[in-house]
Amino acid sequence: MNIKSLKSKILLLGIIFMLVGTTVGLIGFGITGFEPDKLLKWSENKWYQTVNYDNGRFWMGIRLNDGRYITSFGSF
Repeated sequence: MNIKSLKSKILLLGIIFMLVGTTVGLIGFGITGFEPDKLLKWSENKWYQTVNYDNGRFWMGIRLNDGRYITSFGSF
């Protein structure tokens, strides 16, 4: 493997990572209903909050606005 082919593969992977990151960010912002106030540092029910402790219960997952959960597990 020469340097030129290695550089082209690294460049391709970098572009793929950037596109995936942008897509994930847009999906996350879409989950908020495109309301920027939900992205504030100290706001509650942030879409990206994955570790939660409420009502004396620890759980990991993402709670959507309509009360559904994504990848919710825990309770110890």
